Formats: sequence, structure tokens, C-alpha cells
Amino acid sequence: MNQRKKTRVLMISPDESVRDSVQQMLSGEPFQVLPAETGQQALRMLREHPLDVVVLDHQTPLVKRSGPGENTKVIEAIIDASPFLPVVLACESAVKLEHRMRFMADLIITRPIQAAALHEALDTVLSESLRERALRKAGGLRVPRMAV
Repeated sequence: MNQRKKTRVLMISPDESVRDSVQQMLSGEPFQVLPAETGQQALRMLREHPLDVVVLDHQTPLVKRSGPGENTKVIEAIIDASPFLPVVLACESAVKLEHRMRFMADLIITRPIQAAALHEALDTVLSESLRERALRKAGGLRVPRMAV
């Protein structure tokens, strides 16, 4: 019996309804969703499980009852722990993200998360090479090829 490998998605959000919604959107697909409520829980899961992609709610604190600015620490900690793991950031359209947070995210989708946008974002980041991802994030800048 040939069983296809499931794509492991770490869904990080302080909002249980958001975590449940993403779980439902990806059910029946080749995805296994691992939920985390805080950045600390997410970091523990990064150490314990091989993951393919992260979907991060931009409101996620590093620890419960954190103060303002903690959400930037979560994406920084994820990238420090696993620098090549793609991160899809979900935030409200009216939110003005810090430049460094926009740069650290591989893709940004709006909340409330729509199934089509989530699937498109996951398809994009999971199908790209590191070079393609870097070029897309840099706005399509051309990188000269090195002579071999």
C-alpha cells in the first residue's frame, strides 16, 4: 500500500477558533495540522516534530499574557530555530506590519483566513525553491548567476 506523506503544518494562534478553522480547511487534504497557542508551544513543537510550513497568526504572543511587541518575537524565534522553514503570516488587512515582520514572513494572508487564500499560500511556499522564495520576497529582483 503506497501511502502519501502528509505535509505537516504548524498553526500558531492564540485564538482557538482560528486554529480550529485552519484545521477544518485543511482536513481531507494531504495535510497534518499541529496547533499551538503561543510562541513557546510552537518552539517546543519545532524541536519535537519535523515540519514543512508554519501558519502564524500575527497576534500570537511568545507566552500567554505578553505585552505589545511580543508578536515580532515569535516570528524571530521561529526563524532562529528553523531558518529555512516557510512562514505564512495571517493578519487583519487594516494592520500596519513592521517592515522587519513583513520581511521575515514568506507570504502574508489576511484574517479572517479564507480557505482559497490559505491553499494558494501553502501551494506557493511549498513548491518554491529557496532561491525562488528569496526572489519573490525581494520583489522579483534579478540575481546574477555565478560562474561555475
